Amino acid sequence: VQTGDLLRFDTNNGLKVIDSSKFVYTKQLKQMKDISAKLGSHSTSLYSKNGNKSTQKLFKAPSYLELNPKEAEKTEATTGPAPKEETDKPKE
Repeated sequence: VQTGDLLRFDTNNGLKVIDSSKFVYTKQLKQMKDISAKLGSHSTSLYSKNGNKSTQKLFKAPSYLELNPKEAEKTEATTGPAPKEETDKPKE
């Protein structure tokens, strides 16, 4: 969000001006469900393309410490080992 927000200062970016009052975060879930229902089988969302199932299990983004094991060793030396994630259990 921090770097993405810089687009508002770029006046020559080819993006259309939008009415920010139409984007109410507390109403977005309903808006997305309404759009999905309207599009039906024509929806191009990743969720729809995956048979209306979550793609969470397909996503793996390594943490900073996983990508930088030497930093992990430094951190463990000062704070103790980080708790292991339990990936086999579904999130509630």
